[in-house]
This record gives sequence, C-alpha cells and structure tokens, in this order.
Amino acid sequence: MAEYESLHQLIVKNPWICRDPLSWTDKHLKLLNIQFQPIAPIAPYPSICRSYCDPSIAYGKQFVAGLTSEAKRAALVKLFRILGCGLVHPTEAMATFMFAGKEPSDNPGARIGGNAPVARLCRKRLRAATPAEWSKDPYIVGLILSLAQWSWRQERHPLLLLLPVRLIVTTDHDPKTVHVFKANVSIRLLECIYWPGLSLEGVTWPVIRHLQVASEPVCNFPDRLLFEVLGVRYF
Repeated sequence: MAEYESLHQLIVKNPWICRDPLSWTDKHLKLLNIQFQPIAPIAPYPSICRSYCDPSIAYGKQFVAGLTSEAKRAALVKLFRILGCGLVHPTEAMATFMFAGKEPSDNPGARIGGNAPVARLCRKRLRAATPAEWSKDPYIVGLILSLAQWSWRQERHPLLLLLPVRLIVTTDHDPKTVHVFKANVSIRLLECIYWPGLSLEGVTWPVIRHLQVASEPVCNFPDRLLFEVLGVRYF
C-alpha cells in the first residue's frame, strides 16, 4: 500500500473499489493485498473425551444439526459459555460494515416487487463476484472487517493494536465440518477505514487463515473447536 498515501487517494485512483463488500471480487483483494491462507489444525488435539451426558456435547450436536444460522449461533454461544469462555458474539444487525463512518445503503429498486431490471443487474453482479471456491469468497473479508469494526466501536480493548476476529462457518453440502476463519485486524486499519484521509503508512490488510474442524468424534468436538478458536490450550 506504499504507493497510496491514504484510502481516499486509493479510491480516487481506483474508483471501482468503492463498493459494498458483497460486491467485492478477487480484483479488490489483489489491490489491497489481502490473502487467504489455509492452515492445519493446532496439534496436539485435546485428549479429553467427555461423557455423552455432558451438556457441551448436546450443544455441539445442536450446532452441527442447526437448520438456520440463528439456531447454530444460539447453540454455539451456549457451548462456549458452558465451557467457561464468554466470547463476544455480535448479532448480524450489530456487525455491519462501515466506511467513512457510514453504513452502505441498500439499492431500493433491487428488492422483490421493485425495479426488475435493477434486480437482474444486481444478480448478474453477484454471480460475477461469486468465486469458484467459496472459502476464498471476498465477502468473508467484509464479514471479518465488520466484526472487527463492531468490536472496535465498543471500545472494549483500548490498549490493543490488533483485534483478533474468528468467523465460524458450516456449509449445507458438508454440515459435519466446521470452518474457522482467523484474522488479526489492526486498529490503525480500522481508523483508516473510518477516516479515509488518514495516512496508510505502515498499514497492512489482514491475512485470513482458514482451517477445518471435524465434528467427529463428538466426545471431544466442543474442546477441539474452542481449542482452534482460541489458538491456545485453555485447560
């Protein structure tokens, strides 16, 4: 990013980049030097094998079997809480992406029953922005930045230079595999996104690290998942 003095200057020279994260493509990631990096699970895994009567096992099963994102989120919150780890977990409405202190506005003509040509154009753009490999979807970057922005706005960590963000994802075609996306987002980057006129000197965009956690064996799935999310042995 050394060739650009500020995010404002970057946008002036590359006006196509100023779009909401849902429309981001590989072209956006290349310009910002944002990379996805597959990593192996942390070893060794916990040797704990919990009883099937353990509440954490029940919540782990609920998380894997959940049919909606809200059901999965509720089970995950209960799972981490019962393991003694009260992770901060904003709802979808709270974690919205902001640029220059403003939220992106919806296109009023693109909704069902609205402007049909605009809706078709939006669907075409969405297809163009959908990557061949879902785990490298640029929209994941937008989600991670949104979560980091939310945490930053809460002013919970005034002394931190980096905010750790963890995104936990499952897919319909393989619900028994849990995907964990890890990133450390710098406070300085968040400041530059909020105030685009600030200098980008020394600012780096996050590397998105991706690993997979199998839900089997169930007896230690909760511990393995939390082990990977925290990145350290917690017991």
